[in-house]
Amino acid sequence: MSRALKSGLIPLIDQTKTTGMVFFPGAMVGAILGGASPINAVRLQLILLWTLMGAASISALIATSMAQTRFFTPAHQLLDPPAP
Repeated sequence: MSRALKSGLIPLIDQTKTTGMVFFPGAMVGAILGGASPINAVRLQLILLWTLMGAASISALIATSMAQTRFFTPAHQLLDPPAP
């Protein structure tokens, strides 16, 4: 389960690491064009990215824990699908 969570979060973690160095997201550019200081614009963008990463983490955790109880036995063996 932890491997699935880690692989599901790789794109969001990579995006958060490169913010401001490789690309400039829309909220940050919009805040700068609106007159905010660059430091405050970066803070705003990082808060948004961390919030998105937290929401993705929680939803991935819920989805994998629900799938684990439905598709695997207590001995962590894959269940056979029901016959049609």
